[in-house]
Amino acid sequence: MNERHLWINIIFGKVSLSVATVALALVSTLTGNNRISISIIGVCAIFIIAHAIVTAAHDRSLVRRLGRKYELVQRRGIKIVSDLGQLAANNYELWMVDLYLSSSKWSPSKSWPLVVRNTTLLRQLTVSLIDARHQPTRIGSSSNPVWVSFSNGKPLIWYNKNIHRSDHDNAWDSFDDVTNAELAKRYGVLSVHPLVDHLDRNCIGILSIHVKPEPDVVLKAMGVLISDQGLLRLKDACVELNELLRR
Repeated sequence: MNERHLWINIIFGKVSLSVATVALALVSTLTGNNRISISIIGVCAIFIIAHAIVTAAHDRSLVRRLGRKYELVQRRGIKIVSDLGQLAANNYELWMVDLYLSSSKWSPSKSWPLVVRNTTLLRQLTVSLIDARHQPTRIGSSSNPVWVSFSNGKPLIWYNKNIHRSDHDNAWDSFDDVTNAELAKRYGVLSVHPLVDHLDRNCIGILSIHVKPEPDVVLKAMGVLISDQGLLRLKDACVELNELLRR
């Protein structure tokens, strides 16, 4: 990352936005010199609006960059299927891989801050040899493993415990019965990984890997997805995609 982009990330990062929001809230509660208070409120409000514009432009830029680099991104998605297939004793047909990128829209707010950021995850790419299951094209703030992984910036795995029993951590226990029942219609295993850089920062989306809800398929997939080699290859893929799309 060059020096210009470094300073842009610092100025328009989460920390600076938090500082401006807190300052705005504090000044709004203070009494005293009204002229100074109004000046500070104005500066903070302008910065928050500018931050919103820059962030929204960045999200749109990511989607445009995917368009320009679609072939490279698709090739990396195919390699993920190939890597997982090799680890599963050459069972390449098991896997379905989805790439989601974050997209933000800003809307006016009557309270501070003056704008509200609404973020969604948009499916930009699907790679599978034979599986043609329909996948959500848009995921918003909800009780969903893909959204939870994006929000926390950490990978997680969900698997149907009515099909497969394991001592490995299962996100099934984090969701209600309605959510699990809905997920069980579509997935046997769902492994989601944030698209972060090598420092586990700057998440731009989600890599979602899943298989059909069939006992033999789930058994093979779990053996790969919780293995050291499987986790390492998926981590490398996320870092590479993050670097490719953030350039």
